[in-house]
Amino acid sequence: MMRTEETKRLARGDSAFRNPQSAIRRPGFTLVELLVVITIIGILAALLVAAIGPALRKANQTTIVVQIGQLDAALKDYQNVSGSYPPNTQTDGTTGPLAEATVLTDFKQHFQRAFPSHRERPQMIEALVGLSVLAPDSPVVGTDNNLANDATNLPGGMTAAEALVFWVGGFSDDPKYPISGPGGPSYPLTGGNPNEIDPIADRGWRLGIDLPNLGPRDPDTNYFPANYSRHIEFADPRDGSVVRRINFWVLRAPGSQSPYLYFDASRGSGVQGTNDAPAATLGDFSESDVMQESLEALFDVYAIKKLAENAQATLPYQFANNGKFQILHAGVDDEWAGTPRIDTSDSTSKTLVPPDVVYPRGPWELELLDTLTNFSDGTLEDAQP
Repeated sequence: MMRTEETKRLARGDSAFRNPQSAIRRPGFTLVELLVVITIIGILAALLVAAIGPALRKANQTTIVVQIGQLDAALKDYQNVSGSYPPNTQTDGTTGPLAEATVLTDFKQHFQRAFPSHRERPQMIEALVGLSVLAPDSPVVGTDNNLANDATNLPGGMTAAEALVFWVGGFSDDPKYPISGPGGPSYPLTGGNPNEIDPIADRGWRLGIDLPNLGPRDPDTNYFPANYSRHIEFADPRDGSVVRRINFWVLRAPGSQSPYLYFDASRGSGVQGTNDAPAATLGDFSESDVMQESLEALFDVYAIKKLAENAQATLPYQFANNGKFQILHAGVDDEWAGTPRIDTSDSTSKTLVPPDVVYPRGPWELELLDTLTNFSDGTLEDAQP
């Protein structure tokens, strides 16, 4: 009977029969403890971000440096084959400071040296430097014998970014038609959307590149934008009834919107206003707001200068990497800043207005600090003493 009573009390959970440990309460985190934990997690996250940020920045910088090295090698290979480094083609209209006649002469001489048996029409070559006689919006007339009317114009000539892709993008194996032949930079407009039939993947590239890094691209179609007028059309030199087109692409670093720039530093030793071209101009032609916005970041970007090695030189400034070429990129901040230029704005005395900074001493500031080049081991900030 007694055992039965104890069993009943145990079943009821009477305190005399409870497990002593069951009376110990386990409280949760207090508010103070929770705040301490959150603070510790925040500190650890901040330390992690502080460590990862520079690592990612360094990795992105290394990617750009590697590609600059590839472009450098491709241009040196081009020089070995063609006999000289390719020229820039920026022009700014007859009222600007650039020597446009010299720009055209340099292009023609180089092209003739690189392709001595070529039969490309001179009007197409003039269009590449923005000096075609045909107005930029006029249609190509390729069905008659008037050679003055067989090429639309590229306002301002090829930019420093467009010229880089043009020269390393490869040319046709046809020695007579390096631009108009198969595998060259042009293609026939023989049906279909002219922006979609560009055989960009079939170019004879001098280096391996990831084609999606070529821009500009329409975000919806991934093709050359239909409203982007950086292209020329010209009559095929073998058949004037066939119209051919060249789209002018630029090459961007992976994850970057800033293009690589090419500046020729091989023609002449001194720098003056007539040969100190910006990375882009619009010549004497007006462009749409879309065009203006896409190019304006390059209007104040010039080749990097250095002091002449001869202190008594008539022209006290030279191009950095003088006698060769420059490849520039805005760096991981993806922001271009105005680089020094030589200005001969005094047309009477031709007095040189010196640049604010010269290579390597600088001082480089703000967005210029992380600018990367093919003639320095690191950034411009790293190069200065």
